Formats: sequence, structure tokens, C-alpha cells
Amino acid sequence: MNNSQQALSVSSLKLLTSQYGVAIINLIFMMILLRLMTKTEFAVIAVMEIFTSILAFTDLGLNSVYLQRSTAKINQKDTKAIGFVKLCFLVKSFNLLIIGSILIFCSDTFAEYILQDKSYSFAIKILVFGAIAASCFDSLKLLAQSLQDFSKIAKWIFWSGAFRQCTGLLLYLFFGFIAYITGIVTVIIISSALMAWSMREYLFNKIPMASFIATVSYGFPFYLKNFFRYGFMQFDQLLVGLMLSPELLATYSVAKKFSSYINLATGAFINPLGMRAAALRDESILDHEKLFHRSSYYIILTMFPLCLIVALSSPFLMWLQGGDKYIAGWPILTILCFSQMIYVIYSFYSLFIFALALPKYSLLNDFSAGFTNALISPFFLYYFSETGIAVGLVISFVVGTIVAKNILNKYGNFTFNFQSFVIQLIPLLLMTTIVLSGYLVNFSILLSPVYLIVGLLCYIIITCRFFRHEDWQISKSIYYSILSK
Repeated sequence: MNNSQQALSVSSLKLLTSQYGVAIINLIFMMILLRLMTKTEFAVIAVMEIFTSILAFTDLGLNSVYLQRSTAKINQKDTKAIGFVKLCFLVKSFNLLIIGSILIFCSDTFAEYILQDKSYSFAIKILVFGAIAASCFDSLKLLAQSLQDFSKIAKWIFWSGAFRQCTGLLLYLFFGFIAYITGIVTVIIISSALMAWSMREYLFNKIPMASFIATVSYGFPFYLKNFFRYGFMQFDQLLVGLMLSPELLATYSVAKKFSSYINLATGAFINPLGMRAAALRDESILDHEKLFHRSSYYIILTMFPLCLIVALSSPFLMWLQGGDKYIAGWPILTILCFSQMIYVIYSFYSLFIFALALPKYSLLNDFSAGFTNALISPFFLYYFSETGIAVGLVISFVVGTIVAKNILNKYGNFTFNFQSFVIQLIPLLLMTTIVLSGYLVNFSILLSPVYLIVGLLCYIIITCRFFRHEDWQISKSIYYSILSK
């Protein structure tokens, strides 16, 4: 295993460890809060996620420009790379103020049409500030990614997430719901401010900014790409809120939280890999092909079993998270898990389209998936309620994956390495058979972890027999690298 592969794997595991550390903390605290909160109160929190998706459009595609053009240079304090960063943050800050003001002005409308209760208007105003701070925090994480400072990202994600949940629960128990959302928003704002200060040498200096017109013109296809990816692919909660009740929005949001935990694992692999691929921008297409083929083996090896495990345990997870009032949402989580399997492949193809500096094709790729989702999701939602929108996501990711594959094949032989899936096929089928057989014999929420553990043990034992010598060597080298840091 070469040094770049090892560094990439260690970076991925650092991110994965911190993100899942926060996910476990979130799960524990939300187990308490969801049993205390009404469904409408939790639907209010989901509105903040909707706002964050809306605010993703405020960078005009400039985040993508500096990720693509500055990753290999910003660590050397290249003035042009820093100029890109400064321009992006200035434009984003200006747009956040404008769109944030509009959202505050429309808070009564959101409360009336999504929550069906205008008394939550003040809560929504507070959440707008949280969404603005969360959007800034996401951009700062991208800057840390371009610096390839994954340790910093991991630490900030863990500590800000842990402190936010602790503060929120205490405030809710002693002072109520408004105090809870005020507390979590305050923690997000403080975390964003401190992270910005830690990277002040790249944000606050005398280096001139990049040209606004030239940079925005180049980045505009990326802006449209983000619009279709984050607008159409993330507008599901908004659609559920507008077409269904706050109670159903709450159930869908709980299911989507578990789906987002899978997405964290995908991001932990994709983000460091994206930095590696962007650094190869000036290299031959053969280097990209080799990285694609080699990396796809391991992302399938890890992500497909994770998606299936969460899908099989969905009744237990929904009960564990929110009790009896949320358990009926387990079919939503199951479908979302299968959509995440396809999303892994879709994201992988999209990453290399982006790394090859093909903004128009990046736009086409995300437009195909986003437009498909926007076209069919209202139909599925109307006829099949909140379960239907999860089915719409599956179909849209399939369409996006087909388009992305065809785009990449124009530039080289980007073949997905499904060998790891082949060696897992029998173990995965055996695990699924064991768990489903247990459900058929005795569908018990409390026994479902037992079914899963037995199935998982069988999966691990059989899969390990098919592991290549190289797989064991990589596992050992990553393990020792993490211990040494």
C-alpha cells in the first residue's frame, strides 16, 4: 500500500470516527428528546434543515471553484488560491444576509403552511440564524478539506456536535422548547466563529481577491449543479412539509436522520478521495482511471453492507430513536437505505466528473437526477404518502448514475470494481435470510437485534474467508497509522 493510499484511508477513518461519534451522541440525546417533544416540535427542527438546504445556493458555485483549483496549492500559501477563498467567503456572506433576511420576513408563512401553526413563527426566526451559521460552518469545513486538514475537521465536528446536544437537552428540560432551539443555534454560531478564527490567515489578510466576474462565470455551472443536487435532491422535507402534516414531516425526518448517518460514511470516503482526485487534475487520464478502479473496490466493500445492515434493523432503529409513535416510519428508512446504496455509486461517478474539471457535465449529471426527482416525487408523495418520496429518490439516483457513467466513459475506461461485491454476495444474502426469517417467525422489536447479530456474525465469518492478502495488509497498515497519530 503506497503512502497516498494510506493517507487517504487514515483521513477517511478520522472523519468517519468523529462523525459517527457525533451520530452516536445525537442518537442518545434524541432518544430522550423525541420522547419528550411533540411531533410538531420536532417538525420545527426539521425546518432548520430545510433552510440549510436553501442557503446552500448562496456561494454561487464558488466553493466548487476553490475546491477544484486550490486544493493542490493552498497549503503552499499560493496567493491566487487564497484569493479564490476570500472571494468565495465574501460573496457567500453577502448572499447569506440577503436570503436570511427574506427567510425571517417569511417566517409567518413557513409557520402557517408547513407547521400549520403561526405560534411557531418566532422559533423559525431563531432557526434562520442557526441555518446561516451552519452554512458558514459547512464552507469552513470545505476550506479545511482543501487544506487537507482532516484532523481539524474531525475535532470540530465532534466537539461542536457533542456540546450542542448536551446544551440543548439541558435547556429543554429546565426552560422548554424555545430555550432548546436558542441554545443549539448559539452553539452553532460560536462553533462557526471559532473555526473561522482558527483559519484567519486564509480569510483575513491583504492578499487581493480573485476576479469576481471571471470566477463566477467559470463557477456558474457548478452553482446550477448545486441547485439541482441540493435543491431538488434535498427538497424532499420541504415537499413533505407542504403536502402532508407536521406529524408526518417529523416521522420522515427521523427516518432521514438514520439515512444521513449512512451519508456521513459516504462523505468520509468521498471527501478525502475528492481532494486526492482534484490534486491529480494536471495528471494523465490513466492516473484518474487507476484511482477510480482501486478506490471503488473499497467503497463497495464498506458501504453496501452498512446500507443493508441499517435497512434490516430499521424497525428497531425507528423504535429506539423515537419510541412507539415513530415506529410506523420503518418502511421509509428501509427504502432510504437502498437509495443510499445507489447514491454511493452516483456520488463516486460525480466526484470524478468534478475532478476532471468538467463543469458543464457536472451540471448535466446533477440536473438529470434532480429533475427526475422533482418530476416524479410529488406524484409518488400524493399517492403513497411519505414512503413515496423515498421511492422517488431511488429512481432519481438510478437515472443520475446512468448519466454519470456515460459521461465518464467518454473520457476513459472508468470501470467500477464490483469484485468486492461479488465476494460479499453470498454472505449478504445469508445475513438477509437469517434476519428476515427471524422476523417471519417472531416479529419482535426487542428480538430484532439478536437476529441482526447472528446474521452479522455469519456475514463476517464468511466474508473474511474471501479477503485477499492485500485487504488484510491495508487493514493492518491503517490500524497502525491511526494508533501512531
